[in-house]
Amino acid sequence: MGLQLRWARGPESEFRWFWCDGLNRRYGHFPSAHGRRSHKNVYIGNCKVFDNRGIPEKKGHSGTGIVISGVDGAVIEYCEAFNNGELNRSTAGGPIGIWAWESSNVVIQFCESHHNKTGTLDGGGFDLDGGCVNSTLQYNYSHDNYGAGYGLYQFKGASAFKDNIVRYNISENDGQIGGYGAIYFRSTRSHGGIQNTRVYNNTLHVSAKTTGAGIGEISDEPSISHVHNSEIYNNIIVTAPGKHVVDIPRPAAGWSFKGDCYWTAGEHPEIKWNGIVYSSLSGWRSATGQETLKGAPVGFHMEPRLAKVGGGATIGDPAKLQSMTAYMLLADSPMIDSGLDLRSLFGIEIGERDFYGAQVPQLSGYDVGACESEIAHNRHAENTTKN
Repeated sequence: MGLQLRWARGPESEFRWFWCDGLNRRYGHFPSAHGRRSHKNVYIGNCKVFDNRGIPEKKGHSGTGIVISGVDGAVIEYCEAFNNGELNRSTAGGPIGIWAWESSNVVIQFCESHHNKTGTLDGGGFDLDGGCVNSTLQYNYSHDNYGAGYGLYQFKGASAFKDNIVRYNISENDGQIGGYGAIYFRSTRSHGGIQNTRVYNNTLHVSAKTTGAGIGEISDEPSISHVHNSEIYNNIIVTAPGKHVVDIPRPAAGWSFKGDCYWTAGEHPEIKWNGIVYSSLSGWRSATGQETLKGAPVGFHMEPRLAKVGGGATIGDPAKLQSMTAYMLLADSPMIDSGLDLRSLFGIEIGERDFYGAQVPQLSGYDVGACESEIAHNRHAENTTKN
């Protein structure tokens, strides 16, 4: 592993404070272990972890960038993980750029994870894995990974996985192998599976190289899902032709899509739901009740008017993620002020900023996607001054 903080037995091994600021690490390996939340108040920041290709003969997964487990209270921020995991050959699991498992109250933010690979499974950008509770992925940029940009995975034997959030992130060209896409769920039945997840205000680009959908699930059991109470709000999903915007093979109770924007270049968006492919948002809405609110239609099939879809590229310095303007809303975007007010409708505390650092909201309402249009705000202020 590139950098791993893990559970160890006995009070003498418990960290009450752990601080790592400014690590530039190449290669490396640490053993992994299951266990309780021994460590408190962990901080990992300003780290660059790369070229940890993995150990092909290792039975367990190898080739991760940054991973923590057995932690209650952690922040991982301003880190970059890239080009890890290529030699992982384990079929029990795979590496991820930056992730946590068996942990509570973890925040992973302002990070870039890209060009991570695997020889078998995973190989994604970010992940909240088995046993994560009350944890958040926010303000991150994932791109060009073999696996999902953002994974929510509950493995067999893990403790409860619930009350996690994925918000104000960007994914570009992720899911290049294995049927993964931008944001993906995968769960066993362990401790009730994945419960009470909120995914909102993300901007997701599914490219021609992506093998999965914008938001999807990979089922561990062909006839049943263990993903419950998933709220999917105010996201933008843009795909290349022939790609699914959503792919949920066995919808369990509680999937709720509301206020999202679906756009496929040159085609109607395709939504795969319970094995049926719907070629229009209205058809899916009528058949399933998704993208409705109090009986009225919500959600959008229209071009969101982003600055340069697919043009994010590598930033290489997480402190400069705001310079990646490809997924900002143009001043004439129909997504400006079109988002649902998640606070008033559902009591969701959405935070005070978007991916780019702009305060939310800017004008008279909330925007859809990871960008709250500061450009539109500035032009509105200029016009108000002139008038």
